[in-house]
Amino acid sequence: MPLPTAFNHEIAVVEINGKRIFADTTSEFTPFGRIPSGDQGRKVLIVNDERGTGTISQTPTCSPEENVELFAGNFTLTPSGKLEGEMRFEYRGIYASFQRARLGKSSEKKQRSFVKNLVSQVSPGFSVVNYELKGIDDNYLPVVVKVFGEDANYSLTTKNFILARLPVPAFERLSLLVSEPSRHYDYVVGYRMSKEVKVKVKIPE
Repeated sequence: MPLPTAFNHEIAVVEINGKRIFADTTSEFTPFGRIPSGDQGRKVLIVNDERGTGTISQTPTCSPEENVELFAGNFTLTPSGKLEGEMRFEYRGIYASFQRARLGKSSEKKQRSFVKNLVSQVSPGFSVVNYELKGIDDNYLPVVVKVFGEDANYSLTTKNFILARLPVPAFERLSLLVSEPSRHYDYVVGYRMSKEVKVKVKIPE
């Protein structure tokens, strides 16, 4: 039996040059031309008040190339085992909307706490000297977090060796999503996404 409660949210759709563009005006941090992750890939009833018609359609989904979480690091590993340098976290698409919602109206104290937590995923002992946030006030730009600092005890040093892991973010939470050896049903993470990691480490000669 059809129930009216199946329709629990309203969004808008406009036609520009024959192309449908969906817009969720309740989302403060999503640019025009895109819709939040919860609205993507959904079956919708499009109601045209002027014509008195209704049609069933489906909202678009962003590609993995549009929802990107990027990490870039440029580091120097010293003979004493200290790691120093710059980290750059960049968020596009859904990721950018998430971070704007988190950082856009946060206090400086909360922003700094977020940055410390972010770099701890790369190096738990990393000390933040300074940082810069970009794109948190503009829905049409990627969100960028640039951090400079150091970890004085990053590596284990011996007389002849320096032992250190590659300074990259940990993605264990993603591996847990697909850890089962086999599945007999569709497994939907929520939205299509991609991760990019680029790291350069200068090591002692």
